[in-house]
Amino acid sequence: MMVTITVSTPTETAVVPHGGVSRIFSCNPVATGIPTNADPILIDTTAAMSALGPLFRANRLGRKLPLPMIVSPDGQLSDDPSEFVDRGGGILPVGGLEQGYKGYGMVLFTEAISGALGGFGRSGQSGDSEANGVFVQAIDPAHFAGRETFEHEMGWLADQCRASAVAPGHDAVRVPGDRALARKRDQLRDGVELIGPIVDDILPWAARLGCPFPPPIDPDRTVSA
Repeated sequence: MMVTITVSTPTETAVVPHGGVSRIFSCNPVATGIPTNADPILIDTTAAMSALGPLFRANRLGRKLPLPMIVSPDGQLSDDPSEFVDRGGGILPVGGLEQGYKGYGMVLFTEAISGALGGFGRSGQSGDSEANGVFVQAIDPAHFAGRETFEHEMGWLADQCRASAVAPGHDAVRVPGDRALARKRDQLRDGVELIGPIVDDILPWAARLGCPFPPPIDPDRTVSA
């Protein structure tokens, strides 16, 4: 199946509309799994310049964001996550200040299809619930041109992307999902890598629930955050 999933959180406001500074939307992730005749294409993106997880993690570690992704209440761009966490800034839609109308359109579409379509939109919502509106679509290629044809076409296209010429000194082109699937294979073989802040969050719950946390496979191995 080709599967598409998108989510909105009606009580969460983090993302501003293009041209505005008021938080209105959640980050509204969009994921698509596309079968091929080899590894699937796995797209995991969002209508916002940043998801909340990396943003809060950067703030916790005292790091800057890789790009100015936050707009302050007075309209100034910032790569400082504390501008969002502590001072009321909002996350820009995909495309940033110049072309954020693209992400703005995308976020409105995800709001419509995951929220309003099922009657779980933003009007009348309050509080801090993590309840999400979810849209899931599964398409069986067998009912169109046929599964074999579909998988061949998408596999050929993925291979063309990977074979694309790159500028000198640049890495080869990846297809969405390549790195994640490679990491999955590595971690099935070598164990799951967790960065320090995630371990710090898990340990109190492990103690509270009486679930011993597994010892590191290689305690001397350094894992970057």
